Amino acid sequence: QHQLHHHHHHHHEKANNALQQIRQDLLATILEAEEGIDAEAMEATILKGVSFHHAGIGLVTRALIEDGFRRGVISVLCCTSTLAAGVNLPARRVIFRTPY
Repeated sequence: QHQLHHHHHHHHEKANNALQQIRQDLLATILEAEEGIDAEAMEATILKGVSFHHAGIGLVTRALIEDGFRRGVISVLCCTSTLAAGVNLPARRVIFRTPY
């Protein structure tokens, strides 16, 4: 039984590493896609499965982030309400801070 437990844990770790790798790739793609993007902010968020969306982000980056969210690579997406209205994503929870 101990062996089984160990194997299960290892499998989970592997899945986690795979996810981290996908996030690394997504980050790299975003940084290549857009010049002058805030690389530090992107790295700090995407590698943790969180991202943000605002008017200052280019369309390509926005599409990449949305795709990551759809695939479950990014689990939390923060965006401004104007963009939230235009984002058609299967979000379980949408939180609006302000009505506008």
